[in-house]
Amino acid sequence: MKKKTAISIFAACALLMSGCAQNGGSAASTTTTAVTTTAAETTTTAAETTTAAVTYPKADISTQTRLFRGYVETDKAAEYLFGAPDEGSEQLSELTYGMILEIYTCEYDGWYVAELGGEKVGYVKADIIKEYPHTYPFGDPLFGGYVASESAIKLYSEADESSDVIREIESGTQIEIYECEAEGWYMTAIAKADGTTEYDVGYVKAEYIAEIPAYDMDEYTPSLSDIAGEWIYEEQDMGITDKYVGRPVGRYSIFGDGKFTYTSNDESTSSGTIGIIYEEYENGSKVPLFVFYNESGESFMACQATAPAERTEGCLYIGNAGESRLVPAEPAPNEYGFYPFPDPPASSISVASLSGTWYSNDSVLTIKEGSDLYNGTFLFTDANGTSEGYIKLEYLLEPDDTKSFWYTFYKNDGTLWNAFGANGEIPLNDLYAGQSGEPHFARKAEAYITDIVGVWNEADVLDSRTLTVNEDGTFKLEYRGGGTLFGTVKIEYEDHPDGSQTAWFSFYEEDGKMWEGFQRSDTQIMNDLYAGNSGEPHFVRAS
Repeated sequence: MKKKTAISIFAACALLMSGCAQNGGSAASTTTTAVTTTAAETTTTAAETTTAAVTYPKADISTQTRLFRGYVETDKAAEYLFGAPDEGSEQLSELTYGMILEIYTCEYDGWYVAELGGEKVGYVKADIIKEYPHTYPFGDPLFGGYVASESAIKLYSEADESSDVIREIESGTQIEIYECEAEGWYMTAIAKADGTTEYDVGYVKAEYIAEIPAYDMDEYTPSLSDIAGEWIYEEQDMGITDKYVGRPVGRYSIFGDGKFTYTSNDESTSSGTIGIIYEEYENGSKVPLFVFYNESGESFMACQATAPAERTEGCLYIGNAGESRLVPAEPAPNEYGFYPFPDPPASSISVASLSGTWYSNDSVLTIKEGSDLYNGTFLFTDANGTSEGYIKLEYLLEPDDTKSFWYTFYKNDGTLWNAFGANGEIPLNDLYAGQSGEPHFARKAEAYITDIVGVWNEADVLDSRTLTVNEDGTFKLEYRGGGTLFGTVKIEYEDHPDGSQTAWFSFYEEDGKMWEGFQRSDTQIMNDLYAGNSGEPHFVRAS
């Protein structure tokens, strides 16, 4: 099994790998925030030693963008995530060799802001952090193995079945096995299913892992991505024996994540998944097979997993007798000219990157990520009603035979609703349709005073207040027991790290003091006002 690793370096971190000094600021020049961590700083001269308290801001990643994923490389028994960029500060968590951290800014010489396990945020010494996955942090593997169970097994975050489950690994999947100090467990690193160059690292139960005999890192290792694409399914015409003559009976569309769809000549369709298993012979040798499973999980077809260059005419022969086979086929475009695309060209070009809410004038487009990178669902709402359907990642063939990638939106009846160019921009904050670029959707939540003009009654309370919002942006809040509050409404936007924004209706009293803020909802017509993050108070539009 070959290690397939790649360096994925953000431009912003090119400077940081040399020691985190270029972006640093001295402790004396750093502005202290409301939440701080204090560490002792000692100065020694020939005559005296003095100790002074240096105050650092508490590590905060809420407004930062991750620079890269890193791991701990040290010859010490343990390192630490600290509360401040000072080894004398509070030790938030112990760090051992190979532990994964998300690395953020470098505001102090020799220190990164880092996140551990999605929970703890602090400072870590830059000289013990290496970018992951430009190399495996576990040394050489013990052996090449595969999942030798009838069903998928779990990859755990710790060598403990009560720990978090990172993902499932399908039966027959080949993985590299690393030593683990916990008895009955192995550590492994497996490429993420989203097509990026990053890996899921965790622990598997040793009882479900078998060694591949005569393991050689340079030998061909089957991968589901090797057979991604379009295949014609042929059955041998048994009336001719001197050579293979295939009779086409259907077509398979195989995707890089192991899913497939099958369309027979009579246009009936089915779908399922593909796994890799090993057939063992009496002499101890094992042969890898691509096995096809239907939606019920039952296997119905298998072909030997030979390297692409070793396949006769590029074909995959089914079963021991080879009386049927899969023949490579060029993908066929649909009626709108779009071709199915089995594997995205980059992690930034995927339906997953569209997930969220988009706005265009008075219309709202809500996109939900599907079960993989290539599919999703959408709901579109405007003054004329709603449209809903599914999304695919597809491509068009240009006159020069190059491919242009598109997010194609189909209504549930199969008709094309819109197609948006997929250019891989990060962050993705705009969607332009077709050649004209219209309609144009943006992540920014557009808000207008007219969205909330009218009379609102406070809900779920006994002494309900009445809120009146006028077209000129002024408001009046009337208390049931008497008393009135006057002020002005402003539309303000909250920026998020991914480039998206949240729109708020901020209510200010006449003296400039803020009374309350209500978030602009995703619905076109607002009939509810929920305050802040708690949702209280809650006002409903008066009928």
